[in-house]
This record gives sequence, C-alpha cells and structure tokens, in this order.
Amino acid sequence: MTHYAFGDSITAGTGASLQANCYVNRLNTDFSLTTVNDGVSTNMVMDQAPKVYGVNTVAGDVSTIMLGTNDQAQYAAQGSAGLAYYIDGLRALSVWLASECSLATPANGVSFSGAWGTGYAYSMHGASAAGATAAFTTTGDVFILGTLRQVGNASTFTVTVDGVLKGSYATAGAVTTLLGVAYGPYGIAITGLGAGSHAVTINVTHADASNPVYFHWYSSCAPKSKVVLGNTPHALAYTFGGSNANVDAYNTALAALAAELSGYGLDVSVIDSCSQLNPGDMYDNVHPNDYGHMKIRTLFYKAITGNAAPVIYIQTAIYLGSDGNLYGGESPLKLIN
Repeated sequence: MTHYAFGDSITAGTGASLQANCYVNRLNTDFSLTTVNDGVSTNMVMDQAPKVYGVNTVAGDVSTIMLGTNDQAQYAAQGSAGLAYYIDGLRALSVWLASECSLATPANGVSFSGAWGTGYAYSMHGASAAGATAAFTTTGDVFILGTLRQVGNASTFTVTVDGVLKGSYATAGAVTTLLGVAYGPYGIAITGLGAGSHAVTINVTHADASNPVYFHWYSSCAPKSKVVLGNTPHALAYTFGGSNANVDAYNTALAALAAELSGYGLDVSVIDSCSQLNPGDMYDNVHPNDYGHMKIRTLFYKAITGNAAPVIYIQTAIYLGSDGNLYGGESPLKLIN
C-alpha cells in the first residue's frame, strides 16, 4: 500500500516545527507505509497535474489531495468560471487516481480519423482541424472524459453517445497559475447513459495548429483505489487574494464533487479541515502549526480507515515570562499564554 499525497505548501509541511510533524508524515507513521509527498509550495490544481498523471495507483493505495488555498485566491476575480477550473481539474485528477482509466490510444480501442497528432502535454493526442473524430466504446451509466483547458485556445468539440449529442465544449480557460502554468486538466462527466455498452464519438468543431482539441483518457468509473480530498482552511488574513466567502464557495463545491464521484461508485470522500482549525492552530496567516497539522492528520486518518485516530501528544514547553506569567508552546518563539 502506498500513500500518495498531493497538495500545496500545507501538504509540503510548511508551518510544522519539524518535517516529521507534517500531517503527511504523521499519516506515514500511523500506517507504517510508503509515502510519496508531492506537495509543492504555491501549487494549484493545474500545477499538480504532472505529479498526479505520473502515478499509476493500484488496489489498496490511498491518495490524499489538499489543494485550494492558492486556487481560490488566484481565481477569485473570475467568479464561477474560476471555480469551474478548480472543480473540473480536481474531477480529472481524482478520477485518474480512483478509477481504471484508459489512455486515448488505438491500443485502448480509440479510433482516430482526421488531423490528430501526438506530442502534446502529458503525451496526449490533439486534433488540429475541424472534422476530426475520435471514437471508442464505454460501459455503464457514466464515463469521464479527460481533456485539457488552455489559455487562449479557441478550439471546440462535441460529444455524442450512441448517436445522441451529449454536449458542446470549449478548450479555452484563463487557468494561469501563480507559477505561470497556462494549461491543465479538465474532467468532463457524461451521465445518464444507462446500463450496457455505448459508442462514444468526439467531434472536433473548431481547431487549428495553434488551437488543438485535446484527448487524454477516458474512464467508465470502475473503482480502483481510495481518494480523500481535503478542503481549504480559512486564512487569518488574505494578503494574496481570496476571502472567507470564496473559501466557503470552493469548499461547498468540493464537497459536491466528492458526492458526485462517490455516486459514480468511486471511493472518493472529503474531510472538513476548515471547520476544525482555529486561530490557535495556525503558524501564520495560512499555514497550520503542529496542532493544526495534527488535526488534519486525524481527519484524514478517520476518512481513510473509518476509525478514530490514535491519540498523539505534542510536547509543549512551559516558560516563565518576565511579566511573571507562564507561557506554553513548541518553542520560545511560538508561545501561547
């Protein structure tokens, strides 16, 4: 069993007094398992895609994803469109980890016609002219299409199932991250198909060499491994954008995504760290201290196992202040009266 942890600076361990006190490493100790911590400071959903797509989970693995702090700040001015970039991206990453996915290749039953080529991001296929099609067969009531959003891309396509139009889609999106990444994952759910086998066709309606339509993978949502999503804590101060209201909107949408994917039969759930962390659990404006990391670890532990986490005591030093009062904390620099 391997634990794959994806996220931003909180997942990377910022705010913990020692790396061992980061929630990811606490879980590693709890389970005595191999842990791959892919948390990177300042990362957003789009930034983490190469990390996620580089993983091939197997039964028994567990993946935790804690992203949103930077997404809700960067996309705040974009309103509902920015929220859609976040959720559609997480849908793609979660389904990739939680289900059996088939890369869009002829070896996996995809039949390409027209101007398709390879060599695009994540080694996916791309169509550079209208009229190109990609056809494959899926099974069951729902499938997820893994494609890509890209800044300035004006391409469009439709999806038909058993000859019936299911939707029209655009590749464009102002998804640029804080680190300057201008493209990222886009997971599209096609539902209500009924039981049995279904013929799916992607029809490219507008594309050229500078504006391709991308096709990365598809999934019939056959469950493979567990995914637990972590929501975004409130900041003590929003110095780089965002707000409590924006965090709440993103967290509500995240909970709805977990319910959606669970409804497709995938083992996907969400923890609510936002409601559990308080100012005393914070190292600075946005990063939890050892106590905050411990709370996040406890929530993930219960979501992963279904059981309450073993109690771990954090050592606290006591200091006598020059004012005659006693103070306690992890160090003389981080004290609580």
